[in-house]
Amino acid sequence: LRIDGRGKNKDGKLFTRLGGTACGGATFLGLMQLVADVSSFEQAMELVARGDTTKVNTLVQDIYGTNGCANLGLPPTMNAAYFGKLIGLKGHVWD
Repeated sequence: LRIDGRGKNKDGKLFTRLGGTACGGATFLGLMQLVADVSSFEQAMELVARGDTTKVNTLVQDIYGTNGCANLGLPPTMNAAYFGKLIGLKGHVWD
């Protein structure tokens, strides 16, 4: 991990940033706007609550099949690629 900086917060407590990710709420909302034509975080969350991740994410069983997963000792429902099933998507994910 890389240390990005040192400083004190408003309470005077020392902190060290050890890392992070650029994939956060804005990334989620941007993807949802492209894929699902939503205009707010609330709309996106409504769709997520009704959705089925197995229709969007590529699972290990999609790659190796159920028997292949058993032979490899992998859980078949484990995510292999987030948004993997959106490759070549035409229309919206709820169509």
